[in-house]
Amino acid sequence: MKAMAAEREAMQRLDPWHGRCDLQFRAANGSTRHQGGCTAPFKLLRSEHGDDGRCELPVLHTAGGLVGGDQLSLAINLATNSRSLITSVAAQKVYGSIGRSRLQPEGCSAQQHVCCSLASGSDLEWLPQELVLYADALFEQHLTVTLPMDASFVSAESCAWVEPPLVKPCSKGDGGPASRFSASPQPARHGSWLIAWNWAEPAWRAPMA
Repeated sequence: MKAMAAEREAMQRLDPWHGRCDLQFRAANGSTRHQGGCTAPFKLLRSEHGDDGRCELPVLHTAGGLVGGDQLSLAINLATNSRSLITSVAAQKVYGSIGRSRLQPEGCSAQQHVCCSLASGSDLEWLPQELVLYADALFEQHLTVTLPMDASFVSAESCAWVEPPLVKPCSKGDGGPASRFSASPQPARHGSWLIAWNWAEPAWRAPMA
């Protein structure tokens, strides 16, 4: 019942969200601090510091969930030797959009773009809570990471489908979620090498109930 109420509340919004979060991390005196800000529905909570001086920052999504047309954009930049752990406070819910509008019965994707740029010696852990897709949901996620050879990036994400009967991921065909992964070294201005990942899931779709 709570899930149905949250879905109705999210669907009643007339204008899609476009939340932005721009974060910079810098190291000083053995500890990393963050600067930057965000727009609704993002909210930054109080950061903490681990034993290694890592800045641990939770990001809250204050809306009840995402519906078709919503967009979230995160830009994360780590300066030299900075360390950060970024996570979300709760699961990210994506509600159905297929067949919900007479103007666009095919539905519309909710989108999230995460762009991470790491400087030399930096260390980023991007560990959001799970993604929860409801029936008829469409979701696109793009994760781009650029880092030099002496930087470190760790990420883990999970996805769950909630709607009886049990559903499974599918793309526009009948296979699994469409995804791409590529690593391509590029010469940098200062003679080092950059490895850029561009990971995209353009067609997460929860089948119709």
